Amino acid sequence: MNDSSARSTAHPRCDLIIPCRDEALALPVVLAAVPDGFDAIVVDNGSSDGTAEVATRLGARVVHGHGPATARPCTPACSPQPLTSSA
Repeated sequence: MNDSSARSTAHPRCDLIIPCRDEALALPVVLAAVPDGFDAIVVDNGSSDGTAEVATRLGARVVHGHGPATARPCTPACSPQPLTSSA
């Protein structure tokens, strides 16, 4: 297989933006289900249960939100194809 055919079958990198608040118990399951090729960005919207710490420990990038997390611009995303989900 030459380089051009490898590129055509490879999946592009994509950021998965997960807005959440007080989802420390759900995050291990959610982050374990993130497919290869996706980078998880957890937008923590004022959690008091350690959501940000759990997300960091599990390898997600954490951004702290203000107000409804889904209303924030997707500026932390680095890939050209960010997706948004919820925990």
